[in-house]
Amino acid sequence: MRNTDFGPTILITIVVVLLVFLVLREVVCWYWKINRNIALLTEIRDLLRPQATRQVAASSPPSEKQSPGAKSSDTRLSCPSCNGAVQANDSFCGNCGNKLR
Repeated sequence: MRNTDFGPTILITIVVVLLVFLVLREVVCWYWKINRNIALLTEIRDLLRPQATRQVAASSPPSEKQSPGAKSSDTRLSCPSCNGAVQANDSFCGNCGNKLR
């Protein structure tokens, strides 16, 4: 019987399998355009974040410091596309996404 050491062979096999996995992962991400889709979704999220914070601020109750006779800048209008309620200073409709200005 021959005594053989399989340690280096197993280590080389693991390294080769890992490299093949990483290369195939990049090919799959390129083919399905996953990296591009993630970048586009991140850009959309960053563009919508100011509008979402504006809507949250608009839906919060008015501060008690405002005098009762003061005119509010929260004038409600309706969207020409979906008739949803929008504020006078909104650029896009919150319901349908229609550009208002």
